[in-house]
Amino acid sequence: MKTLRKALLALPLILSTQADADSEPLFGEIMWTAFGYCPVDWVMADGRSINVNDNQALASLLGIQFGGSWPKTFAVPDLRGATAVGQGQKQGQNFVAGQYRQGPGCPQGQQCPTNGPPSLTLTPCIAVNGYWPQRP
Repeated sequence: MKTLRKALLALPLILSTQADADSEPLFGEIMWTAFGYCPVDWVMADGRSINVNDNQALASLLGIQFGGSWPKTFAVPDLRGATAVGQGQKQGQNFVAGQYRQGPGCPQGQQCPTNGPPSLTLTPCIAVNGYWPQRP
């Protein structure tokens, strides 16, 4: 009975905390959409260069790790045709980030992904406005 009472007392707190999926994103947050464009305050993560003066906050987060000519420009990552792979390696995984194959069906001079699961084409987007991400 005490456990039930404690659970009932905590219920309003549980019900009042909801997911904020539609809240403002973090600068540099990555999102994949099922449609062919990125929403307002997001740009396609297609490797494009952005003028540092146009978005100093995102520039200070990304620097030139994805390209650019600092201090004038920086680039967003190019995630077109990319697969999201978690950082590190999991025991027993066959796929390693950056692993490619050459051979039949792969055009000469191009890298083709190794055999993997079926894929779905999504549009990669990066947030260019939002909250500053706090370090833990």
